[in-house]
Amino acid sequence: MREPGVSGSSECLFPFAGTVSLHDAAGVTTHRAEHVEGSPRGERDRTGATGALQAKWKSYGGLLYAGMALFTSILSIAQTADVQDKANLLDQARTLLFLGDSITYDGRYVEYFETSLVLCYPGKVWRVVNAGLPSETVSGLSEPGHANGAFNRPDLHERLERVLRRIRPNVVLACYGMNDGIYYPYDLERERRFQEGLQRLAQSAHRSEAKVVFLTPPVFDSAPIKSRTLPKGRDQYPQPFEGYDEVLNQYSRWLLGQQMAGWLVVDVHGPMREALSIRRRADPSFAFATDGVHPNASGHWLMARQLMEYFGVCGHTTLTNAETLLELQPNGQQVFRLVQQRHRILRDAWLTATGHKRPGIPAGRPLAEAEAEAQRIETAIRQLLRQSGGGANPPSSGVRDHRNNLPRDNGGMPGDPATRDAPHG
Repeated sequence: MREPGVSGSSECLFPFAGTVSLHDAAGVTTHRAEHVEGSPRGERDRTGATGALQAKWKSYGGLLYAGMALFTSILSIAQTADVQDKANLLDQARTLLFLGDSITYDGRYVEYFETSLVLCYPGKVWRVVNAGLPSETVSGLSEPGHANGAFNRPDLHERLERVLRRIRPNVVLACYGMNDGIYYPYDLERERRFQEGLQRLAQSAHRSEAKVVFLTPPVFDSAPIKSRTLPKGRDQYPQPFEGYDEVLNQYSRWLLGQQMAGWLVVDVHGPMREALSIRRRADPSFAFATDGVHPNASGHWLMARQLMEYFGVCGHTTLTNAETLLELQPNGQQVFRLVQQRHRILRDAWLTATGHKRPGIPAGRPLAEAEAEAQRIETAIRQLLRQSGGGANPPSSGVRDHRNNLPRDNGGMPGDPATRDAPHG
């Protein structure tokens, strides 16, 4: 067997005749004598030079091969440790808090993700709180005439300390960006405000002894609302800029780059953008968001899938849609509906209890009443899990989830009509 990088023929290495200088990898120059027919010395010189250089290349090829193997091994160890760290973060958490705008308030990706936890890890109970608020930004920015001039966009930081103090999360999952560019073309100052807002969020969570996991924003899709978008070059944008997704793409790249500084980041934008491109090639009318902003059930499932993949939840690698997740156990559909019911009771109750400045949000039940009802729902969920044997048993994909020793898969989930906000989030 040949060593990597070494040709089996000296003619391949030296397809020429005449006196030349052969510079080997160590910088040594070997003079090759001109080949003269019938000259033993010329043959010896040529054979000796070629053999020596081949030997050196074998040596360097072997070193290169060993180096690549070592790098691959180190990378594999690092990736395994990374997955372990993320899973430990989830394992050690008691309360998960979701923050975001109307996409998070809609909350189907939160419900899908919570359902995956319930079905796949029935022995552990997480407290999941959705405190997403429609129209909200992390940047504090609001476009002129937002909501026909009825109100400015709420700023997360007006309520953040109250939310953290009342809910006391171990892990905060934050999805911002869609509203933060205010649907205008890219502007450096607006991006700076977005970055500073996320940094402030991270600092506040750190003071509350909570870890933050950021999600890049979903895709803005101008195609379904083409007639209601505006081109570049205007001073005002009472309707969205047609190329606004490039703004979100820039925000996402910056956020992903913060992983080098130790930030925990789940990429939603990139996979959603790629999936949209693939699906639209087959069906030009396909859309994750018919209003350009708010994802439908398929879009929310994709967001949940990215969270499942990030944390290594419930064998994310083979679940192809939401139905396949619910089929992991006989009562999966009923469990999902109960999770959804509990989520929506608590969402509005928590928003009212912690306070906000966004008009038009239902007050919901008093928090104590909502939590009592949530506990009754939890009891019903546990009963369903016991009836089905205690939890999920996903089909094996060959990779074991290290926490509950469950095979790891991948998936999608049925949804219901989204809670809609205005097209501007």
